[in-house]
Amino acid sequence: MIATASNAVNDHPFSQKASGSAALLLRPATRRTFAPPFTPGRAFFITEGYHGPRRIRTPNLGEQMRLSPSPTDEELFQCIHDQPWFKEAARHRISDELEQLKEAIDQLEDEQQVVTEKAQSLLKEYPQLLAQPESPGRARRLTEMVRVLCAAKKEAVASYSDFLRHAHRRFRDSLGQVDAIEPPELRAFGRNLRERCQSLIQSATPTLLKVIDEQIRKLRVTN
Repeated sequence: MIATASNAVNDHPFSQKASGSAALLLRPATRRTFAPPFTPGRAFFITEGYHGPRRIRTPNLGEQMRLSPSPTDEELFQCIHDQPWFKEAARHRISDELEQLKEAIDQLEDEQQVVTEKAQSLLKEYPQLLAQPESPGRARRLTEMVRVLCAAKKEAVASYSDFLRHAHRRFRDSLGQVDAIEPPELRAFGRNLRERCQSLIQSATPTLLKVIDEQIRKLRVTN
């Protein structure tokens, strides 16, 4: 078992909750020597038969062999982005992500449809209540309608917020790449999802919440 600058041992069999230094059975004085994080190249080695860890130091191969610096992510991307295997892997990744986004959009639209049907049902009942004379029964029904609409609005806001926090946040980068996707069928699929997503965010959800708020206001004024 080796503890290095980049990984501390947290799963020693004698104590899973111990710190890295305690797990290595270091004496207090030894622990203090690496109370700060290990510096690169330093490590402690322990194995069966050792009574304590042994300090080791790995050579700096970068200096000894005069290795060039590791390429950056951007440099690596420029080297491989035109390779057929990379394009195929990227296509599979985006395809999978778009399928998951479609499932999330379908679920949100279904949930909003349930809320819409509740609101429409109450909207049809409202004129009938207005035609009735004032009475305790009418007042109770108006109060109940307000309660149902408030609960429906809460459901709509919760499902919409969950969509934004998870699916939309996770897959919006893939939506931004749909115009460059091949083959054309996948590109058309991605564009359709982008339009549906924009509609939910910019139109459908704000309109639904606005209608519910207006109904609640009318009911409270009437009551």
